[in-house]
Amino acid sequence: MMQPLKLDARTKALVVLVAGFFVFWVSDIGLYLLMTFLSGYLLLLGKFKAAPKFILAFLVTDFLQRFTFGYEESVIMATIAFFAYFQVRLIPLFMAGMVLSQTPPGELIAALQKCKVPRVVVIPLAVGLRFIPTIRQEFLMIMDVMRLRGIAPTVWNLWRHPILTFEYLLVPLVIRSLTIADDISMAAVTRGIENPGLRTSLREIKFKKADYFVITLLFIWVGVVFYVS
Repeated sequence: MMQPLKLDARTKALVVLVAGFFVFWVSDIGLYLLMTFLSGYLLLLGKFKAAPKFILAFLVTDFLQRFTFGYEESVIMATIAFFAYFQVRLIPLFMAGMVLSQTPPGELIAALQKCKVPRVVVIPLAVGLRFIPTIRQEFLMIMDVMRLRGIAPTVWNLWRHPILTFEYLLVPLVIRSLTIADDISMAAVTRGIENPGLRTSLREIKFKKADYFVITLLFIWVGVVFYVS
């Protein structure tokens, strides 16, 4: 069985940037080619479960968009077509973003620093990358506690007590968010993130054959898109 490719964080970021730049103005053919590239991209990285799910979601949403297109006289159909249009073009971006989001924060930050990205970008990103997963865990814990007390934010509870439900959910989440943000900021400062000197990294940050292979395929896709457009 082929071993999944291991890519540099800069390659993953480049795929996200290119996909985000092109995804909303390419033609349908370009969008299908992008999906083909990203599907192969996920498979090469060993995302064998995620790739088929994204492909199925794309095909269903694309069919829904085409089925509802042209029914301007129906508000419901027009609304479905509107959301399906954006969803079908966001799916490729989600595919590229999923790979980047699974990159260890330290590796991504080291790669950005090697690219001479300003510290005003790196420092908030470093804090944010550690904040989001932590706050997600806190949110799930709050949901579990609310279920144990019979006040989970279900549709029925939202209908009966909308203000109380949001209060029980948001108040502890906001308080924990402030505490976690302070803790992460202090930890980052303690580890010398504001040090103006040259920083080293335990991770080897350099392009390898796999990176050049993916980047070559990416630029081939860009060239084909310009050609068919």
